[in-house]
Amino acid sequence: MQTAAEILNEYLHRIAGFCDTERCHSLERLILNHGRAFEPSIPLPGWIAMGVEKQCYMNATKLVLAGGLAKGFVYVEGFAISQNLFNLGVPIAMQHAWVADKDGNVIDNTWEAGAAYFGIPFTKKYLFKQMDKTGYYGIFPGFGRPTIPPKAIHKFPNLRKPAN
Repeated sequence: MQTAAEILNEYLHRIAGFCDTERCHSLERLILNHGRAFEPSIPLPGWIAMGVEKQCYMNATKLVLAGGLAKGFVYVEGFAISQNLFNLGVPIAMQHAWVADKDGNVIDNTWEAGAAYFGIPFTKKYLFKQMDKTGYYGIFPGFGRPTIPPKAIHKFPNLRKPAN
């Protein structure tokens, strides 16, 4: 039986493969090219409350703003598989947003548990710039950009990028 991480990786590569030309830009290809795998979520620290159901972009953004900047939290957007759906035998990859701590651990205040995560960690400057530009939480809703500026991607100084 495949793990959730294997299913997510296969999904991203399969969908990105449908759109593998210069004129075609898929979100999955962009995330594969610039993102990384993240370990499943850790239990929420006691000071973090669960956010609003089905509002991951808002929840992750508010968590970064509500003290997360001081703790080195980073906004991440990409695809993930919920542990609940994986346990039910329905491992569907969904667009999702979460926060990573300075060590790259997922802190997800939208889902009780995530089984697999793959996304792009964004600098706070880029996140705020995009929110100001669009008026919405999140980077990718209404995605239409074929590229991401290199300075928009947060670099974790002590982490190696896992293999795709």
